[in-house]
Amino acid sequence: MKAPSCKGHKEPCVIRKVKKPGPNQGRLFYVCARPDGPPPIGRCNHFEWSGTREYRDKAAAPVSKKRKK
Repeated sequence: MKAPSCKGHKEPCVIRKVKKPGPNQGRLFYVCARPDGPPPIGRCNHFEWSGTREYRDKAAAPVSKKRKK
């Protein structure tokens, strides 16, 4: 899957993983690839969840997204 472009610079984002303990730990997200710094040279505030989830417990099965009819 191609990385989205950040809203501030229109450049490809980088993917990161949530490390903080909690319900989103292990979840992937996209942010601006530029380093910290003052605008417009530095990182913009773009944030986007990737829509995928990495499960730390390999025994855990992903939740089915099938709709009931």
